[in-house]
Amino acid sequence: MAFFMAKPRTENIDQPVLALSGVSVQFLNHGKALHVVRDMGFRIDRGSRTVILGETGCGKSVMAMALFRLLPANAIVSGNVFLNGDTDVFSLTHGELREMRGGEMVLVPQNPMSHLNPVFSVGFHIKETLRRVNGLPKKRMGERSLELLEQVGFAEPPVVAALYPHQLSGGMAQRVMLAMSMAGLPSLVVADEPTRGLDAQSRDHYLALSRELYRDCAFLMITHDLAAARTCERVIIMYAGRIVEEGPVEKVLGQPGHPYTRGLIAAHPDNGFTTIPGMPPELTDEEHGCAFEPRCTGSSRSCCDPPPMKYLSGRHRVRCCHA
Repeated sequence: MAFFMAKPRTENIDQPVLALSGVSVQFLNHGKALHVVRDMGFRIDRGSRTVILGETGCGKSVMAMALFRLLPANAIVSGNVFLNGDTDVFSLTHGELREMRGGEMVLVPQNPMSHLNPVFSVGFHIKETLRRVNGLPKKRMGERSLELLEQVGFAEPPVVAALYPHQLSGGMAQRVMLAMSMAGLPSLVVADEPTRGLDAQSRDHYLALSRELYRDCAFLMITHDLAAARTCERVIIMYAGRIVEEGPVEKVLGQPGHPYTRGLIAAHPDNGFTTIPGMPPELTDEEHGCAFEPRCTGSSRSCCDPPPMKYLSGRHRVRCCHA
């Protein structure tokens, strides 16, 4: 089990659904510390949609796993994570945490097929989730499972409920996970790369369904898909384990302030597929100045100092001394 160090709690006046401060994750590997997430802090309110966007390996999925305390034993996690203002996630007992996972807080995994047991039907999976998080009577569980399948767009819920995972397409499996995620009426839903492997039609269907189903939740999407990111309201850009830019989607993706954000946008196929030169820093490297400096075409001597986050306008902030 990973080792968690909870810092003293700081009060949140208006109690967002999710509030992070100073969250860092290291992995011990052959005596070396791998710095995967560094000093993450943000909040998500009820009914809002936030996306974490970045290249593969930037730490975004590890951060999501840390929220649910699902990291392996060689992980050292520090910082604060509060749910609904007063639930300190890092201080919960294992029993309390099991009750909250899948109920009040839900993680929709990156690969749905790997989280569906091949020997059980779709209906069994949903009913088992309902039993665990709601304790519904057996008859009501069957009725509710069909209602959930209908909510996620299946025209014949009884037929789908009788299917087994190997009989599902990627889009169908993702919708089954949507149905399971809503079994406990969660406050927080975290979806890790939900559109990966889906064709354009299935992706658009999933995004439309998630907007409708999660309209009363705090929703956090982890992705490298720009099109999916644009369906959210706020975006967090991660690079080398840190937030380098954050703000309203239309500001950050329309008027990016960080050169890495501009590089991500330019690398999209619709924008010419221009790759960012160089490679991200090694996870064992200590920070000395801006982590993006070796790859940045506009760097200067001032980039040798660690750049602070600064506000460009309103709630749009960026970690760059040249912004």
